[in-house]
Amino acid sequence: MWLRAAARLGDRVARILLCDPGIPPPPSAEVPDLGRHAAIAEALRKRRDHWPDFEEAFVHLGSRGLFKAFPPESLAPYILEGLRETADGQVTLKCDRTVEAAIFEGDGIAGTPDIVPQVSARVVFVHALRGNFSAETYETVARTMPDARHGAPPGYLT
Repeated sequence: MWLRAAARLGDRVARILLCDPGIPPPPSAEVPDLGRHAAIAEALRKRRDHWPDFEEAFVHLGSRGLFKAFPPESLAPYILEGLRETADGQVTLKCDRTVEAAIFEGDGIAGTPDIVPQVSARVVFVHALRGNFSAETYETVARTMPDARHGAPPGYLT
């Protein structure tokens, strides 16, 4: 999404920092873990997506999967920025779980290879050591862009 916007906006976007963005490997690559991405997508479609309040969401998400490794000071901004209050006072994910699942299946980034060479902004891809996407993919995509690189200081995003 950020790359599409940057391509469309041209010089109005100077820099982009992408932290473990959902970019699956290109279709031509030999990828042994595509089944893993399909399994993640299926789990995302079934995941809980609403809670009575922010506090319960914090407790629930902090006890699950990837979020178990998040220190509270990292999980709190995710909760505050990744959830929204509904009309009835509950909270729900801002990103619909079907959209998130589509990203893991590759549908969410359809056309990315055609878009990235058009991005004139300076782009840095940061790979999460325990993330779901490949550092090699970020390196490959960065090489197709005018001013992009993959990397961050050691331990920056774990």
